[in-house]
Amino acid sequence: MTPTQTYLNALKAADRSTITEHSLRPDLKNLFTALAAAGTTVLHEGKREGRFGAPDFKISGAAGIIGYVENKKIDENLSNILKSDQIKKYSELSDIPHAG
Repeated sequence: MTPTQTYLNALKAADRSTITEHSLRPDLKNLFTALAAAGTTVLHEGKREGRFGAPDFKISGAAGIIGYVENKKIDENLSNILKSDQIKKYSELSDIPHAG
């Protein structure tokens, strides 16, 4: 079974009425780690990034930070999240333009 299928099976098996956004983070970290290139680090709940807060995951490699991942519940409205102050703050941590 592929890492992606393993993660999707965990999502399917989850009882949405009883889980939070934290519930499947170990499964998500396993997916990121399995898909990451050699030398890539997947850090869950890393240290706060100054005034920016603490993204759920920080992905980095030998050249530096690749990106940040903010995990949300399965039924969250992603359009609203992309426009949130939280995501705007996190987008300032990288050189990638904010998509929201």
